[in-house]
Amino acid sequence: MADGVFSIKREVYETEDGMVPVLVRGPDPDPDPDSDPATLEVVESDFVHEMSRWRRVGILAVINTVTAIAAFDATCICVILPHQSIARELNASFSMSLSMGAAVLLASAISQPLFAEAAHVFGRRPAYLFALALFITGSLLSCFAKNAGMLLAGRTTQGVGSGGPVALSNLVTADLYTARKRFGSFAYQNMFWAMGTVAGPLVGGAIVQTKDSAWVGNP
Repeated sequence: MADGVFSIKREVYETEDGMVPVLVRGPDPDPDPDSDPATLEVVESDFVHEMSRWRRVGILAVINTVTAIAAFDATCICVILPHQSIARELNASFSMSLSMGAAVLLASAISQPLFAEAAHVFGRRPAYLFALALFITGSLLSCFAKNAGMLLAGRTTQGVGSGGPVALSNLVTADLYTARKRFGSFAYQNMFWAMGTVAGPLVGGAIVQTKDSAWVGNP
């Protein structure tokens, strides 16, 4: 290729902000992604997934709702621990009743990096659906628990499943928007998480006053 003649090609590069499509200009007609970055010039950046605005809004509404439910689940059981209603019904020790509240948070914290890595290997949708399946399974185990051990297992499974939506919500947002436009979506995610965290103890306290405590933590 003659000097001063450049080719322009659309490439997709993995950056700290996610997979970003760009138009690159370089001396090579077929730029190698592993080549010297100094030879490439970013010309333009656009959405990773081209779709209608309402479809993106719908996707964000779903992931934000699931995020709020995960936050609600993590905090709703804490309000009933002081008077040990679960401990009395299931003949559990006080330490076991405390473990039920901590199991969700601990399992969620451990599973979040695992789901993030799984999303890169298997894709966003399979990882997200698997996390939701775990969360629903844990909810059913907790709802029909006959003893403290079964309830603890259900709460732990819920925690593992809730870690997926929390971790993958940021990845999905990064897939839908460029770095310049995704900050507003992150703000909405934090708002929904805060709403779930605040609503958890309030709704949990109301449920335990009128319903069987097994319903607490099963949105």
